Amino acid sequence: MTGLAPLNMNELGSLVRYWVHFDGQAQHLNRQAAAARASRDQYEERILDTLKQARYESAVIQIAGGRIMVNEEKKSQTLTFKSLEEMLHEYFRQRPGPFQDETATILKFIKGHRQVEMVRRLKKVMAPPLPDEGGAKPGPHS
Repeated sequence: MTGLAPLNMNELGSLVRYWVHFDGQAQHLNRQAAAARASRDQYEERILDTLKQARYESAVIQIAGGRIMVNEEKKSQTLTFKSLEEMLHEYFRQRPGPFQDETATILKFIKGHRQVEMVRRLKKVMAPPLPDEGGAKPGPHS
């Protein structure tokens, strides 16, 4: 006895079909959400420009279910290894005294001590297109 559970192909086939369906739906919704955010951002820019030109930067616009206000938000630069490296170099340049720039050592330590978790996931790989069964396609000058 091997200890393996028997594989129910009908159940597996059904699970795969559902996964493929919801994977496609998630991709479609992500594309729609990205397009909606891009459109919203364009309208936001136009609204802010219109309010600025009319000198109504602190306007409050009543809408159904609430209001729209111009709001100042603090947006920090994304912390990447490249930006961290640049900031560390600047830190060591500004530091008083004869200190050595230890940026490379610090970054190597950080990269080596990041927590990494291995996760099993399904990955869809699209099949290459099948070659034409009749051979080469006739060109426009055939």
